[in-house]
Amino acid sequence: MATRIEDTRDRITKAALAIFSSKGYASATTREIATEAGVNEVTLFRHFGSKENLLGAIAERYSVIPVIAETLKSQLTGDYRCDLKLIAHHILDVWEERRELIMIMMFESQHHPEEVSLLTRVPGQLRDYLAGYFSGLAWKGIVRPLNYAATAQSFISGLFTYFLTSQLFGPDFHPYSKEEYANNFVEIFVAGTASRV
Repeated sequence: MATRIEDTRDRITKAALAIFSSKGYASATTREIATEAGVNEVTLFRHFGSKENLLGAIAERYSVIPVIAETLKSQLTGDYRCDLKLIAHHILDVWEERRELIMIMMFESQHHPEEVSLLTRVPGQLRDYLAGYFSGLAWKGIVRPLNYAATAQSFISGLFTYFLTSQLFGPDFHPYSKEEYANNFVEIFVAGTASRV
């Protein structure tokens, strides 16, 4: 039963993402989404309650957090520079995979300010998660004392600038690859945050 429920939710969220991408959030209707998902509208409301909740569920489902959590749990080596590069590459890769959703969220936050708290929940979770990571490194003496929420936000913002300009102006806008940008950015970031001892 649980598998069937998850399958239905999966079909609905995928259908909603496709329709939000093509029509925009405001123009999309729950009836269209239900039809695209192959369910009736009552089923959509039973699972999500409203179109607003559905948008929030999509943001949660396609969050970068699980990817970063898995990286921090299983792939980090303890080398601050190397690990930060790994995290940066993972974040950029996931954002690239989910660019449609990110652009939707950015657009909707401008046109539907009442949804801002819903749309910023996942970015806030990423900031908090990385703040915990930097705080843990500070406890080990690897990172110097800083405001770790601000440190995490700076890290995210530096990467997001590259992602956003690539989406707005095309990949040829940058005279360097995504990998080169991430590696260079991490070098600068480590120089400013690593402990001097």
